[in-house]
Amino acid sequence: MKQGEELIRALRESINIPEQVVLGEVTAVDTGAQTATIKLDTEGNATYEVRLKAIIDKNEAGFIVFPAVGAKLLAAKIYNNDDYYMLTCSENQEVWINGRANGELINITEITSKLNNLVDEVDNLRSYVDGHTHAGVTSGNSSTGPLPIYTGSFSQFNEDDYKDEKVKH
Repeated sequence: MKQGEELIRALRESINIPEQVVLGEVTAVDTGAQTATIKLDTEGNATYEVRLKAIIDKNEAGFIVFPAVGAKLLAAKIYNNDDYYMLTCSENQEVWINGRANGELINITEITSKLNNLVDEVDNLRSYVDGHTHAGVTSGNSSTGPLPIYTGSFSQFNEDDYKDEKVKH
């Protein structure tokens, strides 16, 4: 720690003024309590319990970022309170949006590619069925010929049809 920073910290401590914004390293994350523990120095002597959202409740709605252990975390002090809440972090391990009710987000490009591969496979199957005959098979007074040909088409998937422009990951 630089000498100037040490003097400012000593002055704050001597007149009991807590830091308003702190930068620390995440040492633990509690998803149930929606908190993270950060250490402010390399020895781990000064630690803070930091809220991952400003409001204390067990509601999982909204947007909650869980930082990764080892990430840098910037936290602000809540006015007239001894608590801190997370402003941002350098790396997250998980993000909850609206309580995780809809499961995980999808990778649009990958799912579109897989869906279009499925369409191609169905097209190939249709071509096989349309050209398939049972040569020489007879039933009673008639013989079988080719099956009726499918004249419809299968459409490709377009990611614009199902992506949500408001959420990106």
